[in-house]
Amino acid sequence: MTDCVRDPSLCHATYQQALQVLQSPLKEHTRWSGWGGLGLDFPLIQLVLPSLLWGMCLYFIKIVIQRPIEHISTVFCSISPVKYPKRTRKLKNQCWLLFFYVCSSIFGFLLIHRERYFRFPVSIKDTSGAAASLYDGHPQAPSALILLYYNYEIGFYICEIFTVFINISWGKYLMCGRRMSTIFEVATHHTFTLFLLFFSHMGYFHRVGSYVLFLHDTSDVLLCISKIAVYTRRPERVVNLTFFVFVLSFVFLRLFCLPMLMFSSLTVGTRLTPCTINYWSLFVVIHGFIQLIHVYWFVLIMKIAARAVTKPPSARSRDIRSSSSETEEESEDEATEKYGTVEDHHPTATAASDHTNSNRNGKERGADTPVHHSREGSPQREAAEELYSARPEPGRRGANRRFVAPIPDMNDAKIDSLASLSRVKKRKSQV
Repeated sequence: MTDCVRDPSLCHATYQQALQVLQSPLKEHTRWSGWGGLGLDFPLIQLVLPSLLWGMCLYFIKIVIQRPIEHISTVFCSISPVKYPKRTRKLKNQCWLLFFYVCSSIFGFLLIHRERYFRFPVSIKDTSGAAASLYDGHPQAPSALILLYYNYEIGFYICEIFTVFINISWGKYLMCGRRMSTIFEVATHHTFTLFLLFFSHMGYFHRVGSYVLFLHDTSDVLLCISKIAVYTRRPERVVNLTFFVFVLSFVFLRLFCLPMLMFSSLTVGTRLTPCTINYWSLFVVIHGFIQLIHVYWFVLIMKIAARAVTKPPSARSRDIRSSSSETEEESEDEATEKYGTVEDHHPTATAASDHTNSNRNGKERGADTPVHHSREGSPQREAAEELYSARPEPGRRGANRRFVAPIPDMNDAKIDSLASLSRVKKRKSQV
């Protein structure tokens, strides 16, 4: 017989009782349920060792699906990985995250949708015992499906943390590598989520952990859809709609439902579980840090929303959680789209283009034709030559690598193109 069956008043709490607990939480918790010590079952950690294998498998899947995603983006979205390398990397990463979060959200829904605590939010005044069902009968051994849920989620966060840190040094060599401007916040969020999973597992709080995982995965699905809409240059109405739906889900699920879950742990949970160090570390410290990161991200989201209202359309389509460094990367892709790449101005390509144009006009350029030095000594020409001279010669690598000398016969259009690329690269190097 559970505690709620013996005493139905334990299934819910009034706001006066909640205020009394918040005034002296440890004292009230110990008075209600007694002291339970550390509250961790360390031998239970062996049940989540398969998460390491899950992490390796997910990383392998993440790399394998990059090429199909790249092909689809090229065919259907006209996003060439050669012309838009940074946008393509971001798009592939978000498609991978969308694939995982959709699969995980479906599995999480099928796993817990029949449970009494499957309410949004979990209210402490619910007399049906929704909040109490998270803690009633504690401790409970996890089922095989719950352990599967925990194992692949832990493996996923291990995979993402590994990717985040490996991208710091070798991001450009990975197929999905990219440097996020909020890399510290993302790594911190994933690390505290791992702590939450491990401590909830060793403390037998699997019902709370499953509920938190479902809230995170569901809101991240809409985040990925919103980012993909930006990277694929969807119409502005589509981008605004996806962003608006994401903001609503983020506010409701992460800034309302999660704090309500934390509030229920301080009121109803303290009556049904012993007072332990793990309990307060799990529901106050770890949840508190994760919630602070959510508030920080919400501030960034509000900046994006303010920019969408006040800035022109050309400045609106930026990545969520982005800053100046990522903005410079997108500016470089836009400059490449407008002015071309440095390789487009290589002497071989230039000669072929000039030869084609001369044949088309019925004229052949003679070998003794004098070269016109356009804008000799101008700042635009100097910037263009500086960028061109720093470009390695195509086909040369390693010890045989050498640099291409400036071309003296650049016309005005080529000078403007290379000067524009030079300005973008200088701004990026100064960040």
